[in-house]
Amino acid sequence: MKLIYLDGLKSDLNSKYFILKENTVYDDEEYFIFKDDISYIHIYFNEKIKVQILVFIASMRNLQTIKIDCHSFTNHQELSTDLFYCKEINELKIIRYDINIDLICKILCLPTLRFIFTWRWFYRILYLKNINNFFSTRLFKKLSIISECPEEPFKEFEFLVNNTEQLYFGRNYPEGSLKNIFLKPNLKKLKILSIHDFHIGKKDTNTFKNLDFLISLNILGCNFLDITLAGLFSDEKEYMMENLILRGAYLVEKDIYFLSKLRMLKRLTCQLANMKMTHIHI
Repeated sequence: MKLIYLDGLKSDLNSKYFILKENTVYDDEEYFIFKDDISYIHIYFNEKIKVQILVFIASMRNLQTIKIDCHSFTNHQELSTDLFYCKEINELKIIRYDINIDLICKILCLPTLRFIFTWRWFYRILYLKNINNFFSTRLFKKLSIISECPEEPFKEFEFLVNNTEQLYFGRNYPEGSLKNIFLKPNLKKLKILSIHDFHIGKKDTNTFKNLDFLISLNILGCNFLDITLAGLFSDEKEYMMENLILRGAYLVEKDIYFLSKLRMLKRLTCQLANMKMTHIHI
């Protein structure tokens, strides 16, 4: 099964992809027959969440991905967390803008959550007292935290995660934010890292020094202030990177030397701010 629209316009029962644009579901609806075959659900909450939808979601035995479109949510919406309990969820996407912070936190109570992708306002959640417990008690394989309009850098934010293999962070974070993200994490198994639109300076020196098993690194559109690429790593270590993408970076001689020591490097793609060529491929 691939695609189902339940907005009255299109319905295809040969699908594991489920789009719900209504705020209620009923026991006699035809899609209750095949609900155990659904692995992906995309929900549009136009005004408020009704209990029937949460019960319906919780009853899906093979559901793995939920995408929640909170287009018209206000700061007064509430969510019943007792019913929103999906045991096998490994991916959650929350999009749109004016969504209540408490609501997101309640949604994040999903017990086996593996992947988060959010937009505006999510960065504020990172300052809550219990957010460290949320990250440290879940075995994230893939974690993506993308903010549209962060107003301040991470302060004493303890980002403790275990067994994370893929990490994506952005956007427009001030100098020092990158260092605080990697201050105490257990990221020994991190293989793929992508950061974009960070302001990177001396406060971020040696941020990546312990990423011994990193295979792929993307640095996209970051503003290097008084530091360059080599300053993010240790001079005394050899790294296992096979793929490196630099867009908008400023390279100097010591960075070229650092790149020459990456013996496992198979592909280097550069869009450099201080060179006339637009791309370099190795």
